[in-house]
Amino acid sequence: MFKYVKIIFVLLFVSCLFINAGCFKKDINLRKQAESGNPQAQFQLGLYYYLGKIDGKVDYEKAVYWFTKSAEQGNTNAQTNLGIMYENGQGVKQDYAEALKWYRKSAEQGYADAQCNLGNMY
Repeated sequence: MFKYVKIIFVLLFVSCLFINAGCFKKDINLRKQAESGNPQAQFQLGLYYYLGKIDGKVDYEKAVYWFTKSAEQGNTNAQTNLGIMYENGQGVKQDYAEALKWYRKSAEQGYADAQCNLGNMY
């Protein structure tokens, strides 16, 4: 019986390695796309840093970096997230004027969440 438990444990361990290796490969590919200027990849990488999905820890400074790269190319999600980060002082010094700027850029493109956040600031 113990022999079967060991076999099952080894199979589970090996399968977890393959699953995690796939995620790691996906993260490397995402980073390459972000570094090559893809605004959606930049946003996604920023979101991963914001949520702590890279190395298991939140990194607001890196999230701001990648959101900014994406937002400067017109990504409304990144613009709104930057607004949130400036409004709350996450990874940056709290700056309501900067938050308004990013909310406004996103809202002007019709993004409803940004429009709501912009209205809430007034």
